[in-house]
Amino acid sequence: MLIDPGLTGSGIAYWENLLVASKSESPVGPTMHGVWMPKRGVQWRAKFDDCLRWIEDWIGMTDPNVIVCIEAPELWTGSAKSIASAASGKLLKLAYLVGGMVHVCHQMELECVHLSPGDWKGQLPKEAMKKRVTRLLGCTFKEHEYDAVGMGLSAMGCLDGKRRR
Repeated sequence: MLIDPGLTGSGIAYWENLLVASKSESPVGPTMHGVWMPKRGVQWRAKFDDCLRWIEDWIGMTDPNVIVCIEAPELWTGSAKSIASAASGKLLKLAYLVGGMVHVCHQMELECVHLSPGDWKGQLPKEAMKKRVTRLLGCTFKEHEYDAVGMGLSAMGCLDGKRRR
């Protein structure tokens, strides 16, 4: 299960067997995918709690031995957007959200790993990654799902452009 955490929405993608999918001749899309969107006008803590319940529900619908991979927040010192996010406190809230997700995994006795954006997509811009995912799988996804699906495709070795549909 791959999770793209976010304060404005979190994406999730689940492959029933990512190892088998990674050995297929062409890229395979996720078995299930979804997006959590926070309710408008709700305080931060209520959004946080709602997102964690959503994650727990998703985990409950999957294999009880699922490995959860969560994109880890990073500060990119060369990015004005990243620095502004850190200065506004958004990066800390995102780190807090990821910590909550990890806590949910630990409570459910699941293995949880982190993956940095640079590890799975390198310097590939978001729009280029979305186009690549769409081209590889022949379908589109909602905002926030793209990153979760992209993380899975990267784990299969598909985002590097070597495997094509």
